[in-house]
Amino acid sequence: MSQASNPTAEGLYRAPKAIFWTAFLVRLAYILLGHTFRITPYNHHFEFAWETGRVAASVASGHGYSSPFSGNTGPTTWMVPGFTLLLAGVFKVFGIYTQLSAFVIESIDSFLQALSTMLFAWVLVVGMRMRGTGGHAPSTHHTRDWALFGLLWGTIAMTNPTLLLMAPVQGIWILTGLPQKRNLLKGAGLALLAVSISTAVCTPWIVRNRLVFHAFIPTRGNFGAEAAMAWAPDSMGFPWGATVPTVEPAAEHQLYARMGERAYVEMRGKLAWGWAHAYPKHFWELVAWRFYMFWASVPHTAAPSAAEDVREAAHCLTSIAGILGLLLALRRKLPAAGLFAWAVVLLPAVYYFIIPGSRFRNPLEPILAILIVYLFQQVEGRWGFSVPGLRKRWPAR
Repeated sequence: MSQASNPTAEGLYRAPKAIFWTAFLVRLAYILLGHTFRITPYNHHFEFAWETGRVAASVASGHGYSSPFSGNTGPTTWMVPGFTLLLAGVFKVFGIYTQLSAFVIESIDSFLQALSTMLFAWVLVVGMRMRGTGGHAPSTHHTRDWALFGLLWGTIAMTNPTLLLMAPVQGIWILTGLPQKRNLLKGAGLALLAVSISTAVCTPWIVRNRLVFHAFIPTRGNFGAEAAMAWAPDSMGFPWGATVPTVEPAAEHQLYARMGERAYVEMRGKLAWGWAHAYPKHFWELVAWRFYMFWASVPHTAAPSAAEDVREAAHCLTSIAGILGLLLALRRKLPAAGLFAWAVVLLPAVYYFIIPGSRFRNPLEPILAILIVYLFQQVEGRWGFSVPGLRKRWPAR
């Protein structure tokens, strides 16, 4: 029952706030009860935040934005600075790789709904409001809306640049929401303002990379190395372990340190493209396998078989239900269904070619949740799959 149909709930119950705080408290309870803040010291705590943790530790200890693996290997563009600098600030205040730092950053991440997920959900809501989805269509475009739109996408670029695939799609979707020619021209001008604001957010990072690496690196600069690990002839689809060995005596680690990151990534990128051309059948088999793992779950071979079966079934069920909800929404031409479809198609695309994983699906989870709820709402209305409906069909004797 909605609040509109239940006046007594008005002012007493705010579903979005209740859902947010309940979710946050559940996550916080899990951190405390599961002792997830007790990070393992193995391999100098590398398993806590991986390369991001290494760079954050380097920043916090005064060695600059560098060294994503072990030792002092020089400047890096292995990951964008958004979350990295936040973690570096936590390390600076609460200690590098301490349990207190782990608790603080996990709490922040829980509050912000896994940072990039929150930002992506926010920009989707802003865009839908700009187009008038779910309410009255606006009569014209507003500067403040497009400025916020640009600011959010700039922040996303410095947090999870993979999501940028959706930026032009959403921008065009908003622009075409108001059919009047005058509004379209005004919207196009404001869209350029949004692009300018997004670029301004990214400019310090781009300038830093130009000065340090003498190259234009707008987001991350590690694609070649990741591709080489993902497309190698002996790849099994999921690259277990770090892209560069974290043990300093390892030959590959020494090569990375000696060549410098930029030259190393370029060298590995050439190898990757060579393998892709030499073994096209293997390449596309890996893409298909990663597609399966993204939607059906990455297998955890070390997990107990029963627990693994339950985990994979739950992951796969949400995928199936979400896609069925999307198809139903598209068939009924619901507002924003097309935008959601683009997100479901575009956002996983990069991971099919590099690496799958449940955490990479996090930005999609709010969309899938909405689609799943919509699917089951329609099932309830059509087939009576509700407690009152079932009682009516099968009354107690």
